[in-house]
Amino acid sequence: MKFKSTSYSGTAEILKFPDHYVGIAVTVSDAGIVANADGKKIVSKGTIVGGANASVLADDTQKVTEKNTQAVASSLTIDCANANADILVTAKVTGADGDDIKVELKDPAGNDQALAISIVGDTIVASLATGPAGAITSTGQEVINAINAHLVAKDLVVASLPDGHDGTGVVEAKAAANLANGSDGTASDAEGVLLNDVDVTEGDASGAMIIQGYIATNKIPSAPAADAVEALKMIEFIK
Repeated sequence: MKFKSTSYSGTAEILKFPDHYVGIAVTVSDAGIVANADGKKIVSKGTIVGGANASVLADDTQKVTEKNTQAVASSLTIDCANANADILVTAKVTGADGDDIKVELKDPAGNDQALAISIVGDTIVASLATGPAGAITSTGQEVINAINAHLVAKDLVVASLPDGHDGTGVVEAKAAANLANGSDGTASDAEGVLLNDVDVTEGDASGAMIIQGYIATNKIPSAPAADAVEALKMIEFIK
């Protein structure tokens, strides 16, 4: 398939096939751009961008800013006193909403209790197994298996062993704690790739954004995040 070429001066070498691309004129925002050693504020060619507050493809008055931060799933590492008992719990979906999920390891305060998982409000509660004298007997791996098998919990999170742990250690009661550090990222809002360097030293400046074409990944400032690759369906990133 041969794309219609859109002509701009100083076509950048980031294009794998320089005469096979489609681009549009955009205004590049100077927000957050730090001056280099020469005192210039340059937004580099190959920067993955999108509308600052809304789609620039739908509203051409939108300024474009970098949109290449990958969304991150919320997670919680449950640290236990015994070796090899720690548990890593990660939200199934990426984004900050996962920070609302909590996990509790509960001592059932009874003898010969079976390990059981329940959902109480926004909390995944693991009621731990105990022996004849009421001591907790559940291992990290057993709790992981129970969470991943629960009908509701398995759709919210995935439990796993942290690096270097084998799950054989016995866990302990832990108060409910939130998963944390989830991020929505920006890459899912990517709409194109800057064709050339844009100097925003004096403020917002005009530029060109590729919306269709082939980009050489070894010639752009940052590798495209997975979400950006998904969003930019009309751009192919080639090594």
